[in-house]
Amino acid sequence: MQLTVSIDMSTLQPVRPDQVNVPIELETGSYSDGTAIGKFYQIDKTIDALTIASIIGSRNIKQGEINASFFRNNLDALQKLFPFKQQPFFTVVDFNLSHQMSYLLAVLAFNKFGSRRNKLIINFDSHDDFRNISKVSFDGWGSAFFNECLQKELSFSKQNRITYMTLGNAQRVWKHLPAVGIALQQYFKGVNGPQEIRRYKADGNVYLTVKRKDEHSPWEIRWSSPLPLMLSDKALDALIECGCIEHVTDHNKNYRLFRILMSMEGVLNPDDTDFDQETFDHFNEEVEALLTLKTWDDCSAMDFLDETIIGNLYDTDVYISIDRDIMKRSCTYWGDGLFDPCQIRSTVEKVMKYLKTKKTNLAGIDIVGLPEKNCTTAYSSHNTDDYLCQARKDIEFVKKMIELYGSTQV
Repeated sequence: MQLTVSIDMSTLQPVRPDQVNVPIELETGSYSDGTAIGKFYQIDKTIDALTIASIIGSRNIKQGEINASFFRNNLDALQKLFPFKQQPFFTVVDFNLSHQMSYLLAVLAFNKFGSRRNKLIINFDSHDDFRNISKVSFDGWGSAFFNECLQKELSFSKQNRITYMTLGNAQRVWKHLPAVGIALQQYFKGVNGPQEIRRYKADGNVYLTVKRKDEHSPWEIRWSSPLPLMLSDKALDALIECGCIEHVTDHNKNYRLFRILMSMEGVLNPDDTDFDQETFDHFNEEVEALLTLKTWDDCSAMDFLDETIIGNLYDTDVYISIDRDIMKRSCTYWGDGLFDPCQIRSTVEKVMKYLKTKKTNLAGIDIVGLPEKNCTTAYSSHNTDDYLCQARKDIEFVKKMIELYGSTQV
């Protein structure tokens, strides 16, 4: 049976001043009916982060940073700490502010179970977690896979193809609501940012936000250009009356969300805006492009796994990380994600089944971010156990997928 390991980060203190008051997890202690948390989540083994810190020589690994060369001379000790006899690694990290632990886990998984030429890291997340920095942080661990130290210590030849891919980090507008309802897929091949970006409609819709300083001011629309589009009440009403946009909700009386239903060309003209003709045309072209994007749920696994970028999947070791902040009702530090849990589970299932058909080597998988107290969610529940149950469903789902994929004895 596949081993499930949890990393308890709660024993470490945050190291950044603005994160001193990080909420305490709901899972600390026991479930409300008295069931032990480890038993509730069906965790086989819990590893205290202090133990990891004592091995890698850093106590600053909770909401902090890891030196990218942490594994030098410590790899054997870490492998003993994580007693996996079957692949893939399956680990749960309690805080998504500690997502840098996925870097450590991926290195261990690749070192123990990875023998193929290409390496692929898939990060399901509301953020890309990629910054070109010398240390591995919770919001910048992706760039560490292109660190020279990693290539040296794990004998990753520079000829080997390493790809870090993010799925889901969506563009938003105001808290809890999507910006244009667009999910992003980004392929990183080096430290200089994504080499390929693809866009999808997260729920099949494209959204537009309008805001103004006060009721006497024009409406402002933000888009890809740094120059906002300004509309009068009359122009906004015309878009509604012609069926170009449909009102969804208001954040307040001067901040409104609309669904874009059709092109605005022919309804708006440059005189309705502060734009010259060229900029106005560019805006219309972008709206058209957004409306024709493929919907996330309609994508196949091949849409998300492009071998012309990744390389031959048969010759690839894969590590998958799922940050629960990508989902609604996750009750994590970053609040609600754009996707319903069933959307993410469906996509993970598509990806894993496709990887299996391609005979890709799955070295490891993790879930990051169990429910935390006082975290923001737009989906209220009077029973905090509801959020715990969703987290348990996420863990049970991954276990089922691992069983379907098939574990390998070493």
